[in-house]
Amino acid sequence: NVFLSDMNVTGHEYTGGLVGLISSGTISGSYAGGTVTGFERVGGLAGENFVGGVIINSDSAGVVQGHTYVGGLAGSNEENALIKESTSTGYIYGENNFGGLVGWNQGTVKDSYATGEVTGTSIVSAGMGGLAGINRDGGIIANSYSSGAVKCIKMVPEKDGVGGFSGWNIGSINYCYYDREESGWDDKGKGEARTTIEMKQENTFEKWDFDDTWSIIEEITYPYLQRIMTQEKYFSNLVGYEVPEVMYRNERNVITVTLRNTGLQAWSKGQQVCIGAQKDQDSIAEQLRVALRHDVLPGQLYTFVIPCYPTKSGIFTTDWQMLKEGEFWFGQVFTKTLEVKSRTDVRESLWQLFE
Repeated sequence: NVFLSDMNVTGHEYTGGLVGLISSGTISGSYAGGTVTGFERVGGLAGENFVGGVIINSDSAGVVQGHTYVGGLAGSNEENALIKESTSTGYIYGENNFGGLVGWNQGTVKDSYATGEVTGTSIVSAGMGGLAGINRDGGIIANSYSSGAVKCIKMVPEKDGVGGFSGWNIGSINYCYYDREESGWDDKGKGEARTTIEMKQENTFEKWDFDDTWSIIEEITYPYLQRIMTQEKYFSNLVGYEVPEVMYRNERNVITVTLRNTGLQAWSKGQQVCIGAQKDQDSIAEQLRVALRHDVLPGQLYTFVIPCYPTKSGIFTTDWQMLKEGEFWFGQVFTKTLEVKSRTDVRESLWQLFE
């Protein structure tokens, strides 16, 4: 249960947004968002999920870039390791064995998905796919999908080792699908290709559990995991936030709040869905509403940047919640108490230390 956002991690091997290596341990209910850069075994959440490791109910977003074994969630998922009910979105760049969720898989991936864009950075790029770069012998991928573009800077048409879902497959890929229109590929034997509209229809996904694991809004959304949803039409879950330890009077700053749309309805800027200061008052924020920059579908994350310009010193509480302007408020409330200081007060305190 760890949340990291706007992180910037740079390494060489075993480089991850949250951890470099999982060895017989478990990551559960966690999120990493930002930029991860390395060379080998590079992942948005974990560099490598080693033998006996488990990643469950976790998500990653942002930019992941490396050379070999590069994945949006994990660079590699080794033998007897498990990735379950986890997701990745963002941009993945690599040269050899890299994918939207995992670069190298020799373990099990189940009930997971990747929506990120996968890009090969070399003319010799191979082992690249929307969800997995390579599914090795013994590797099992089941009931999962990918929906992002798969492309190369210098792509050779029908290139070996490139696929809409998996670049190579020597293991088992069962009941897995990818969007052939969005990915730009229509290869066989490494996941089932479907049109965009077919990817948004429940009957496409054979032997998927839409009772307890998955949900879908027909012809509107791709499948999404029920763990991140409610049955309310409009709802939001607080995923994380970043707040300065202290602010200074008459100086600009920002608070970031990341929410997940866990309702059944998309948040639309055109329908005046936004985040607002509760009771229409706030002593820290520069404005009482922050609008969406784009629509947010059910299951997706969105980060609001709240501009702040406090004019008084003191201890203040800031409260924010989603609303449909003029109609109703909804979702979890973000509440934080912080101190606003004056630069003059700080200088006087320093002088007193030396008296």
